[in-house]
Amino acid sequence: MRWYQQIHPEDKERWSSEAAHVFLTGEPLHSTYRIFAKDGRVMWFQCEVKMVRRDDGQPWFLHGVGFDISKLKRAEEELSFKEEMLSGIFENAPDSMIVVNSTGKIDRVNAQVEAIFGYKPNELIGKPIELLIPERFHERHKTHRNSYIGDPHLRPMGEDFSLQGRRKDVS
Repeated sequence: MRWYQQIHPEDKERWSSEAAHVFLTGEPLHSTYRIFAKDGRVMWFQCEVKMVRRDDGQPWFLHGVGFDISKLKRAEEELSFKEEMLSGIFENAPDSMIVVNSTGKIDRVNAQVEAIFGYKPNELIGKPIELLIPERFHERHKTHRNSYIGDPHLRPMGEDFSLQGRRKDVS
């Protein structure tokens, strides 16, 4: 009962339901929830519990282990915030941005790609980047891409030459 009192109010109902499930089914419990530490701090806790039964099948006791995962949860929240911020920068950049993987397939584009190339962003995901490059440059581009993959480093795109692209209407 003392343990239950330490569980965060927003997690009590779910925890109670999960604990009841252990008692009714005997299936192990793997759960993550918040508790209040003695000093009042909210801590994240991960537990793994199983029911130990008597020879007659009646519940005897719960056996388990719990881990303080508060640092992990804070790191996840910070990472999520940074990913949202980066996504916002990517989506709202004034220029067209295209992310290509090592096989030359498009992984991600921002909305501005439509204004330049005429494709809706979802039309390009998974397609080869050469779709946006005039055919006469395909082989040369593949050579440049493979060279970069062999020695990735920060560099300005198209330095010392003009870049040409191919729109959806092939202009």
